Amino acid sequence: MVSVERMKYPNLFFLLTILFLAAGCVLSTPSYLPSPPTEGADVPQALTLETISPMTSQPSLALKTSTIETISFKFLGVPGEYNPTQSHWSLWDLQRWHNRLYLAHGDWFNNTGPVRVLYLDLETDTLTHDEGFILDEEAIEIYRLYNDTLYIPGADSTEGWEFGNLYHKPWGESWTKFRSIPSSIHTWDIALLGDTLVAAGRIEVSGKSSGAIWTSSDNGQSWDWGPNFTESGYAEATSLFVLGDLLYATTVGTGCLVYDGNQWSEIECIISDIFVGTAHVHKSTIFENSVAMVPHSCVTDTHLYLFDGESHWRVDLGQPIHDAVSTDIGLFVLGGIATGAGTIFHASNLTCHCEQDFQRIIEFNLEYLESTQVDALASSCSEGSTPLSLEYVQERFYIGLADGRLFRSQPYHP
Repeated sequence: MVSVERMKYPNLFFLLTILFLAAGCVLSTPSYLPSPPTEGADVPQALTLETISPMTSQPSLALKTSTIETISFKFLGVPGEYNPTQSHWSLWDLQRWHNRLYLAHGDWFNNTGPVRVLYLDLETDTLTHDEGFILDEEAIEIYRLYNDTLYIPGADSTEGWEFGNLYHKPWGESWTKFRSIPSSIHTWDIALLGDTLVAAGRIEVSGKSSGAIWTSSDNGQSWDWGPNFTESGYAEATSLFVLGDLLYATTVGTGCLVYDGNQWSEIECIISDIFVGTAHVHKSTIFENSVAMVPHSCVTDTHLYLFDGESHWRVDLGQPIHDAVSTDIGLFVLGGIATGAGTIFHASNLTCHCEQDFQRIIEFNLEYLESTQVDALASSCSEGSTPLSLEYVQERFYIGLADGRLFRSQPYHP
């Protein structure tokens, strides 16, 4: 189901900005009526491999001096094509878990659920529908991994709005669904602080949407309300992360909410700029006791935002940023545009808190598929062949595109 729209149309962004400056008023987003969910065919099991040519070199950025390489990628298939609606294919997130690569996909804006739990078996190169399990959701936007348990916050339930859903699976066990998050229309993220689960999302009261946060002390079976967003005037929270003994929630407005296990308060944790919507964080990852925050793909922001619990800064990498992956050999950051061209950046450390921490290491071109450019793709903010998601497994990069294609690189070590 769809409430007030979370994501903005990319091709209207600058027009809205101009109207904002001219009128000096707050822009509101329209609501849309939901459409019936679509049933799909069986998921193909075998993957076809195809070699993709690298892109030609682009002008280098003012980053750390480095050697820019081009590497080849193999096409692994379109995991979400069990549903014929092409916007359902968009690969929002990739999450390695043991010998599997889980694939977040779907389109809550256009209500293309239900969603299958898909993963790529990294040993056999086959695409598998996890235990035949189907989520009662329009989309999976993000996976979270805590204590060897995989969590899926329900982005948009195919059921009523009385409760939102949380799904979790300890390794070696089956998936469990908790339809338990009170009044959640959309649950954007989930985090774990000690033994307390925290969820961030959206509710609707008297026809108006509002942000919400919930806490659970029984692993999601029941939930207590967090701060009152309406009374406190907080903007909607879109992502969660834990640094030290504190939990932070980034908001669509400026700053963060911080939780010490007992109380919530506001704190400045991100450099905000209304012209690029920088506080609209979609993903975050911890690296070197800092959090790297990635704006939602709709924002088309060239900055990566960082915070270490005391100071916050941003780096301009010169290309729209869509994902960041923390590894034991550094932080990898994915940039890209709708033509399928993109860049992978690397930081071995965050010494200077500036662009010089990063170097451009890989350039690629996964080609633009004009046949997939339908209105549904644009309306769900998964434009063209934009590289949306990144994972690094056994010295190979995996990249998921807005058009639903999944690729794997040749071996690479920085």
